[in-house]
Amino acid sequence: MSIANLYEDNFRKKSNSKENFYQVLSYLYETGSIISQRDLLYYSTEKMPLTLNSKIVYGSTRPKTIRTTEKIIIQAINQICSLDQQLFTRQDKKMFFNRLKSPIYMELASMIADNPSKILIALYSSLEYCCYASTFMVNWFNCYINKEDVSDNILPQDDLLTAIITSLNGPMINKTNYVKKVYSNLETYFASTKYSLQYGISYINSCYNLELHKTYITDKNEQVKLVNVLPDLIALLRALYIIEDYRLEYLEGLYKNSILKISLKDGIQSQSHDSLVNPFNRHISSATNYVHNDIDLILEKIEPILKEVYGLTYKELGILQNKFESLEYNIPDDGLLIGTRDEWLNMFQKEISLSRSEADTLMDLLIQEKNIDDPLSMKSKTQLQALRAPILELDMYFFSSIGSLKYSIRGLRSDIREGIYREKDWKNFESFYNKVNSNFELIVAHSLIDNFKNGIIKINTNEKDIINKNGQIIQLPGEIDILFYHKNTLFVIECKNIGMKTNTKAKVNKVKDLSVFKNKSFQHKLDKKVTQIANNIKYVLEYMRISNESIDNTRTFGLLVTRSYIQTHSPNENNDMKYDVIELNELCNYIEHKIKN
Repeated sequence: MSIANLYEDNFRKKSNSKENFYQVLSYLYETGSIISQRDLLYYSTEKMPLTLNSKIVYGSTRPKTIRTTEKIIIQAINQICSLDQQLFTRQDKKMFFNRLKSPIYMELASMIADNPSKILIALYSSLEYCCYASTFMVNWFNCYINKEDVSDNILPQDDLLTAIITSLNGPMINKTNYVKKVYSNLETYFASTKYSLQYGISYINSCYNLELHKTYITDKNEQVKLVNVLPDLIALLRALYIIEDYRLEYLEGLYKNSILKISLKDGIQSQSHDSLVNPFNRHISSATNYVHNDIDLILEKIEPILKEVYGLTYKELGILQNKFESLEYNIPDDGLLIGTRDEWLNMFQKEISLSRSEADTLMDLLIQEKNIDDPLSMKSKTQLQALRAPILELDMYFFSSIGSLKYSIRGLRSDIREGIYREKDWKNFESFYNKVNSNFELIVAHSLIDNFKNGIIKINTNEKDIINKNGQIIQLPGEIDILFYHKNTLFVIECKNIGMKTNTKAKVNKVKDLSVFKNKSFQHKLDKKVTQIANNIKYVLEYMRISNESIDNTRTFGLLVTRSYIQTHSPNENNDMKYDVIELNELCNYIEHKIKN
């Protein structure tokens, strides 16, 4: 039995309940996709002129009956506050955010209570459409930026996406800048929507008793009711996502010490939410573009741990991914996979030659977890994501879709490349990655050596290494990871391998240290080192064996290098960064640009 006819030859064989379930799933999938398309349509027309049916549509097409997330948050504020407020303490902020979520939770629960199973499946379908649309847009944008033709396999089988691309390809003033701006808005939309839908799926999956018979459609009124409920429900989920994002930033993150201003008319005023785009919302394809000198060695050494924890290796995950990638299906309903646990295990065993116990481990990895304490919290993104655990359970059946499985397995492999694991699995990998982290400056150094043949480099410079003309040691405020000199430019580089953090709170704390100039932050520590190096440039260059003629012309820059994408790359008027934060992938291009300018 192949994956292609998994549900036809096995999952649907002579089973009335299974056949009915499949038919209901197909309808609910179609409903979820329609709602997701409409949501994207409303957002798109607010951001750009859209050519639809030979007509140009611009401005809000969102029906007045569907509330925006901003309106939902303001309504919740008015329910819990009687006056505008300014909050200073962490405790007051924490209490406010907890209270703010309460009325939204209550409304969400009332919408779900009638039929959680139906809504769960429709949200799942909406999520799959969002992934499909965002993947297409990433592929299209890469072709656009690289001035490549859009091949037939990139063109969507979707009227709305075709309309978006047609509109972006139309004649515009400052076309490239315009397209980049619109694309950036769409990327943010897809990212926040994917998080919001995943929270909804986790919330229903964890908090409700899901029954198979609850999925059945009994009359036309029930269908209409579901179509009417979903847009408001998705808006509520997005509002909860935004509130949780604010909560995290004001309690743990970049705005921990900021005043939180609350307005009954305008909502949360203190900071523009545009600056609070979560640093881990990047589309999964962004992660797959990272190429590190040591990645093949890491993957080779970690395979035995992966086999034990996941049931299969990185290489075997690739075989499974290729099986799903090779299947052709029309989004979304003819790619549904439905069956008992035994039927799923049989499929995994046959397709990638796993033992029964290995197939069991893989199945457990891919099943959406239940009984999560706070399913709408950002504390552990890998625990919650339906995009990493796409198999859902209703009674005796487990279901997913080829599209969701493809996206999930691709994402799991990307996470492995980046060293991101579920929090409960991290203890199995921690010792290995501690060793990897300690060698990160060597990886950065090799990258510089390979790309700048005439560059001069010193690694792990201590205070005893630099001596002045009187033979006295130059006091350095800590070890300097890398000193790199090229073409009259000296870079003081700190290497921060933060890609191995497993939960959002830990990552946000590291991002804060990288991007905020305050006492004991990475920015502040680097500033002390750069100042001392610049004040003693003659002796530093002597230590690096660079001629004295270069002293007067040498420029000194500080720089933080990370393994992975970081929220803010460069100082600007909207933040208090002093030094650039660059991911390893961009380091050499950055240095070339800095030297030329």
